Amino acid sequence: MNLIKKIKGLKLAALLLAAMTCVMAGAENRVYVKPFNIVDETPVVVPVFMDNDVDINSISFRIDLPDELELVGEPERTDRLTNSQEILFRGVAVVVNTYEAPVVGNSGAIMTLKVKVKDGMLTNKAVTFGLSKISMGDVNNKVVNTQKSMTADVMLGEQPEYVFSGSAPEAVISAGETFPVEVCLSNNFAMGGMQFVVKMPAGFDIVNTDITHSNRLSLGTRLRKFKQPDGSLKYVVSDMSSVNIADAGEGPLFILYVKAADNYSDYEGKITVSNVEVSTVPDGSGHTVSVDANGFEVKVINGGRYLADAEAVVAGLRSDLAAALTTIASEAADVKDNFTGADITAAIDAIETAAREAAASKTLQTVYESVVTEPAAAVSASIEQLVADAKAAQKAFEDEVARKAANDAAYQASLTEIQRLTDKLNEMRQTAAASYPDATVDTQVAAAQAALDKAKAEADAARAAVADEGNYSYAVDTAAIEALIKAVGDEAAKQQAAADAEKARVAANEAAHNAVLDEIAALQASLDATKAAAAESYPDADVDKQVAAAQAAIDKAKTEAAAAKAAVKDEGNYSYAVDKATIEALITAVTNEAAKQQAAADAEKARVAANEAAHNAVLDEIAALQASLDATKAAAAESYPDADVDKQVAAAQAAIDKAKTEAAAAKAAVKDEGNYSYAVDKATIEALITAVTNEAAKQQAAVDAEKARVAANEAAHKAVLDEIAALQASLDATKAAAAESYPDADVDKQVAAAQAAIDKAKTEAAAAKAAVKDEGNYSYAVDKATIEALITAVSNEAARDQAAKDAEAKRVADNEAAYKASIDEIAALQAALDAMKTKVAATYPDANVTAETVAAQSAIDKAEAGANAAKSAVILEGNYSYTVDTEGITALINAIETAAEAQRVAANEAAYQATLAEIQRLTDKLDNMKALIATTYPDVNVDEAIAAAAAAIEAAKNGAADALAAVKDEGKYSYTVDAAAIEALIDAIRTAAAEAQAALDKENARVEANQAAYEEAIAKIDALQAALDAMKANVEENYPDADVTAEIEAAQAAIDNARSEAEDALEAVAEEGTFAYSPDTDSVDALIAAIETAAKAAGIVNIEADAAKGILYYDINGRRVINPERGMVVIRLTPDGQVTKIIL
Repeated sequence: MNLIKKIKGLKLAALLLAAMTCVMAGAENRVYVKPFNIVDETPVVVPVFMDNDVDINSISFRIDLPDELELVGEPERTDRLTNSQEILFRGVAVVVNTYEAPVVGNSGAIMTLKVKVKDGMLTNKAVTFGLSKISMGDVNNKVVNTQKSMTADVMLGEQPEYVFSGSAPEAVISAGETFPVEVCLSNNFAMGGMQFVVKMPAGFDIVNTDITHSNRLSLGTRLRKFKQPDGSLKYVVSDMSSVNIADAGEGPLFILYVKAADNYSDYEGKITVSNVEVSTVPDGSGHTVSVDANGFEVKVINGGRYLADAEAVVAGLRSDLAAALTTIASEAADVKDNFTGADITAAIDAIETAAREAAASKTLQTVYESVVTEPAAAVSASIEQLVADAKAAQKAFEDEVARKAANDAAYQASLTEIQRLTDKLNEMRQTAAASYPDATVDTQVAAAQAALDKAKAEADAARAAVADEGNYSYAVDTAAIEALIKAVGDEAAKQQAAADAEKARVAANEAAHNAVLDEIAALQASLDATKAAAAESYPDADVDKQVAAAQAAIDKAKTEAAAAKAAVKDEGNYSYAVDKATIEALITAVTNEAAKQQAAADAEKARVAANEAAHNAVLDEIAALQASLDATKAAAAESYPDADVDKQVAAAQAAIDKAKTEAAAAKAAVKDEGNYSYAVDKATIEALITAVTNEAAKQQAAVDAEKARVAANEAAHKAVLDEIAALQASLDATKAAAAESYPDADVDKQVAAAQAAIDKAKTEAAAAKAAVKDEGNYSYAVDKATIEALITAVSNEAARDQAAKDAEAKRVADNEAAYKASIDEIAALQAALDAMKTKVAATYPDANVTAETVAAQSAIDKAEAGANAAKSAVILEGNYSYTVDTEGITALINAIETAAEAQRVAANEAAYQATLAEIQRLTDKLDNMKALIATTYPDVNVDEAIAAAAAAIEAAKNGAADALAAVKDEGKYSYTVDAAAIEALIDAIRTAAAEAQAALDKENARVEANQAAYEEAIAKIDALQAALDAMKANVEENYPDADVTAEIEAAQAAIDNARSEAEDALEAVAEEGTFAYSPDTDSVDALIAAIETAAKAAGIVNIEADAAKGILYYDINGRRVINPERGMVVIRLTPDGQVTKIIL
């Protein structure tokens, strides 16, 4: 713990009240130590601090030790004192001599002392450590400090510890709510008094009556509140009747009840308890110690703001859902009943319920993302998906209706085409049988019929495949089937002609093949004779390749002749001619090649011998050049030992090596053909050998010249250094003389200039030497005249500076007196301001006059700053001049009270407006609920529930107006809207609407179900009517002579009766009940089937009559039918040749 001060004869409360009116002084020149603790007999290090706003050249002070303490060792410097600055220590006196260099910096420790408790004197008590006779001298040796002594508390033994905390790290609140902040303390020493500062969000307040003491505090303990210029509250805790307000221990001290601003809208804030200072209970000698204690924070979470956000989100979702349902009703009318959004409504209700429950348990802020944000995002996505799904379902509904119609039409087109091809096949079969009686085409007919049957099956399968989804896609392969039908006639004609031609073709092919074989045998005999002759006449020749080529041509002819015969085994005429000329030419090439190879072998032997002789002559010439180079290299090494001619030797050697390589390459180039040709470049190589000797002689001469140059440069450089050393000795003597004759003069700048010139000369001399390290002659001259002038300037400046400092001391003393008069006038104004602040705090405890107080304080501070600035402006030169604006500052002080009264009126109006804002929020919520009901439940009446909520809102408006009127002239506005009750009335509207809507939905569902059942019955009746109409068309087409009028009328009457009964059943449940009627489709189907039965019976009678008239009937395969059956497709042939296809 940091100990602040020792208090003698005063209670803490009185001291703290006095501290409220003091003004922090500006920066000052002072030497001091801070309070410190000693817990045992181990020495402690105590820093000695110095604050200075001018350069300090000398410091002195005396150390005042209490009886219990003693110093250990001598003071130790910090980095603010350099090694050249001396600390003189004599017992308890300390003197710092800084000579000509001031202390480093403007604040911080300048040295440290080691202090310990004397043996046997360590007890739990506070003692005083002090510094006295403090003196701080500036660069002119003028004393600049007004503080001549200081003291610091030293706590011996056990240290007092006071640890403060809040009982809870956070508080979840709503705007306008009052909530507790419990202040707890753990302390090992009794507490005599304390003060602390509470900072809260804007508009928050603590009234003095809203504080509860614990039994740890003494009965007379009081907390006094002081409003600070920055809006914070400073509390002073004391008991005027007791020096002990709390014993050592731990636990709660008191509870502050904080009222949140009525219009508080931030999500989070914080309450900070800081600047805590505690005093111990006075010891036996009346001493107390003040201790800096820790503060703490309480996080303030605005749960009401989170709930308002959640309710806004819910209202938005309900509006979005209503708009989505309107869109679905308009754009997806056929499927709208499948997309009611009931699950989304439930999800929105769940968000609202969860948010309110979390708010009630004060956890909404921690779970807002999972309770509101995330499910709301999911609901928004669900609303969008609901519209998208409804539109997709509507499109699917429309697409399905169109798909089925298109599929039926396409299927009927396929059947029509298949029937046309069936008729064509029957006609072709009859024609083939008549024209080609000997041909067998059953296979071709069966293939065509199979293709037709396959097409019919594929068409049926294609239709079945798209019964529930997909588009009918089948095309009869008309071209393929027509080709199969045509193949019936083509095959019959082909079979008749083929048999006659085949025998003649086979005999002719055999005769032609035998002639070719005889010609090939003669060519083989010629090749065999030629091969034997070449082996005898040209024994060194290799003609196997030529013999193989001729034999391959003969073998190829044999193979081709056989292939030509095989190719016409079953059809075609034999055609092959032997390439006799080519084969004879290949046989002749055997003899020619043998003669050519024998002549070439004899010429090659002579060429190889001539090339070898020429290459050996070149090698001898190269060997002579190598011997010359070796001799030259040895001679150079002996005559010119410092020369490096490796590069020249390497060049000559490379030329010799190149000649060797080129000679070898020339020989390799004529290994297999050509004549050897290479000449050595003797002149070039001899020139390179001569260059070795020349370069060695040149290098040896250069080495001898360099040694002479280096020696001359070294001598010149030494002479320059001797001249510079003489100038340095002159400067050192002049500097010593000035220090002795003019001790207060500052000639560091002049000395530094002269020294810099000397140092520059040294550097330039060294650079001149370095510049000729490798080449060139040394050249440098010292600027002796300039350096001697700079040395003379040292003496001149010392005399001038001493005279100027004597005059400055008088000017500074006059300015200090004028400045003190200004400061006294400013102090009187500060006292007037402090008195006004105390008055306003007592009369207007809730007023925030920070701006006015700050304005007055700023004017005083400005005056003080002006005085300080006027003083600072003449620190170095000039006379002090400043006038305080006393009249203007007095006016600003009076303005504080005027502003406090204005704020009372404004605060009441603001609180009233906050009430109206809350009422407006509830009004907006009612309007949103009415809009939601109008959209979500358009068919229900909840006027009574709406009127009840509206009446409650109106009563709140009247109550707020009355409360404002009551504080027109004095007092604080106070009115709280019963928002929970009004919101309950608003929520009841939706409950009533939902219940009414549920009843209405139930009735609508009954009516829709009855209508759907009725439409299903009508659909069945319409299907029966369609079946009857199709049957009537079938009879008219296939049984034109049949009389089935009675059967048709009976079926039609049954259908009409069913339709009438369905309509009666629907009318019977118009108001209540469930539609229950289903037509007797089996009976009607039987009546429709009876029509076809009657028509078929009439058809059989007609066929029997036709047989008596000579009319014949055939099936689709051309076979005559004697006893046709009902449903059979037959061909009708009359005696006059007319052909008709009919269905019995």
